[in-house]
Amino acid sequence: MSLMNQGLALLYQKNDPRAAAAAFREVLLINPTHYGATYQLAKSLDLSGRPDEARALWTNVAQMAQGYHDQATLNEARTRLQQQR
Repeated sequence: MSLMNQGLALLYQKNDPRAAAAAFREVLLINPTHYGATYQLAKSLDLSGRPDEARALWTNVAQMAQGYHDQATLNEARTRLQQQR
């Protein structure tokens, strides 16, 4: 199983955002611009109660989403950033 799939399973099946965050961090060590891992890490950090750490990632996610013309993810990132003020 890939690191990305491990992280997704930990987050969505095992409900373990801290362990999921570790997996997504490993993905980002290999590929620092991985869109999905950046998004999932931000989400995992929020769910782990670490919104300050997630904030920079949500900013990156918003920029990436604009580049990919992913309006749904851009809207989610903006909402998360507004909630963290």
